[in-house]
Amino acid sequence: MSSETPPKDLATRAGWIGAIFIVLGVALAYTNSVHGVYVLDDFGSIADNRSIHHPGTALFPPGEGRTVSGRPLLNLSFALNYAWGRESIAGYHVVNVAIHALAALALFGIVRRTLELPALAPRWAERADPAAALIALIWALHPLQTESVTYVVQRAESLAGLMILLTIYCFVRGVTPGASARWLDASIALSLVSALAKETAVILPILLLLFDRLLVTPSWAEIARRRGIVYLGLALNWLIICWNLAGTGGRGGTAGFGTSVSHFDYAMKQLEAIPHYLRLAFWPSPLILDYGTSTAVTPTKAAIGLVVIAGLLLAGFLARKRRPGFAFLVAAFFLALGPTSSFVPVATQVMAEHRMYLPLAAVVVAAVLALFEGMPVIVPPLALMVAIAAGFATVHRNRDYASQVVLWTQCLAVPENTRAELNLSQALIDAGRSAEAIPHCQALLRLDPHSAEAHNNWGNALVELNRLDEACAQFDLALREKPGLAIAHFNLGNTLMKLQRVSEAIAQYHATVRVAPGHSRAHANLGNALVEQGDLRGARAEFETAIRLTPENPTPHLRLGGVLMVTGDVRQAIAEFETAVQLDPGNAEAARKLAAARAYGSTPH
Repeated sequence: MSSETPPKDLATRAGWIGAIFIVLGVALAYTNSVHGVYVLDDFGSIADNRSIHHPGTALFPPGEGRTVSGRPLLNLSFALNYAWGRESIAGYHVVNVAIHALAALALFGIVRRTLELPALAPRWAERADPAAALIALIWALHPLQTESVTYVVQRAESLAGLMILLTIYCFVRGVTPGASARWLDASIALSLVSALAKETAVILPILLLLFDRLLVTPSWAEIARRRGIVYLGLALNWLIICWNLAGTGGRGGTAGFGTSVSHFDYAMKQLEAIPHYLRLAFWPSPLILDYGTSTAVTPTKAAIGLVVIAGLLLAGFLARKRRPGFAFLVAAFFLALGPTSSFVPVATQVMAEHRMYLPLAAVVVAAVLALFEGMPVIVPPLALMVAIAAGFATVHRNRDYASQVVLWTQCLAVPENTRAELNLSQALIDAGRSAEAIPHCQALLRLDPHSAEAHNNWGNALVELNRLDEACAQFDLALREKPGLAIAHFNLGNTLMKLQRVSEAIAQYHATVRVAPGHSRAHANLGNALVEQGDLRGARAEFETAIRLTPENPTPHLRLGGVLMVTGDVRQAIAEFETAVQLDPGNAEAARKLAAARAYGSTPH
């Protein structure tokens, strides 16, 4: 046995100890994440995503540019969450934390196995276990990862990251001397599965090819001879990704060269973004949920970014012979960022911290291994202290996700962030702080004078303040800026009902369902308005439509039961009241009406 390789039983024991520390660390750092609320894209991809309600549609996500669009594995994972706990957000958070813990374990395994490869073993085999454990722990507890874990819908990033890391792990096992070919078969299978989670899996064939050439196989010809068929199998994930993307229409027009953002402007913005991400890797403050959509970048920031990026690429290229591990890490960092942070525009997110989920691993590996080479004695306690500090920072950041007001207030640190102003105004209204919301609507209109959404939120704030006539004026302005804005028609209809202007409200509800036929609440409220006018037949039709659209909502069942009682269909009314009670056992009105209907039905007439 080589003196450079630890005994097998000691290595196994160290591996288990490292894995336990990683899982416990993740669990402790993210325990408070279960209190997080739905934010931003969570609503479209989870709360309002009916495809996750039924097993038959779970693998067919909506294609309107939502986060789940073109990502069937992600959609399926949300469907499983829905099956277990319906809309309870805690379950979604628990699964996100579990995915992140598994990804950390996969990274632990990758680093251990890589450091034990023949090319690196003479220098690293004896330190592989502690180095790998500390790397995975720092990566897992780093607060920059919170957006990919605590922001529920960014499971897209962590799930894809897990699948990519598992693919790499199997590949590393497969290229280890004496390994079974089944490991490479597993890597191909996982590569194909990862393509169903997110498009970032497109990097796998190239990433693994570079790994093979820099750290395992001495020539391209030998790679082609020994593993050419493996790379063909890995590259099949490109076909899956292209197929999924084709079905989304450029992710609803939000990504690709057909968006409102030019590829040049987007690439220039990335010259600012990438150095910013690197700074956050070493000093993760402030963390921002949303950086807005502006591609403006100062010449100074662009020049600094160009120097940083070019310098890293040059350093990686020059290191390819003497320091192939460092060369690979540089390549891995830029490859992992490439799909979202190069020249292919993502119009709705020009910068995003969750994009560092996998690239951060390359940064942490490079930093920790460099320290191990320079200060081997003090690195373990130093790295452990860093991991603990990172864990506390993650706990602190998770608290922010319990309040949309806090999250969106932080986003105002980004200049001219129109989305932050809009969402902060809505968050303040939802928090019962409507008077505070109005200045943010006004600020948004200064940035974008034609923002229909700003007028709509302003109207909502005025409704909460009982300034109903002023609210109607704001909703009218919203519809003037964006005719056919369904939510403005709906809100105007609700306000008119409060003013007892029933006929006008009915017109607004009809306008809402013309634009958005699937708007269940509009159909239900239209039914209520028709009841006010005595049109019970029309009301019944609207309530039945609302039930068809959202059968799990007890309110339309309750209202339909009331109409059926008036029209004399007592038996069917009782059935509707029973359904309402089953859907909401604590609904006192439904229980009272059910008891009254049963009493009425049992009395001779």
